[in-house]
Amino acid sequence: MSKLEKLLARLKNKPTDFSWVEFEALMSMLDYKKVKSGKTGGSRRRYVHAQLRPFVIHEPHPQRVLKPYQVEDVIQQLKLEGIL
Repeated sequence: MSKLEKLLARLKNKPTDFSWVEFEALMSMLDYKKVKSGKTGGSRRRYVHAQLRPFVIHEPHPQRVLKPYQVEDVIQQLKLEGIL
């Protein structure tokens, strides 16, 4: 099982401890790029892909663990794109 497959399987289980580092690694493995833009402010982060829809998420802080609704949002986005 590849690292990508392991991360996707972990995400599908809706963990309560899915870290921001894991999320960024997942986005990178799926060829999403973090975009620096003046249109996103504060802790909002925008990820773009050459063929897929952009994804916007708030970077959690001070604990760098995704909230349950964020995990669900990521799952829904990846299902919509046919990745999950």
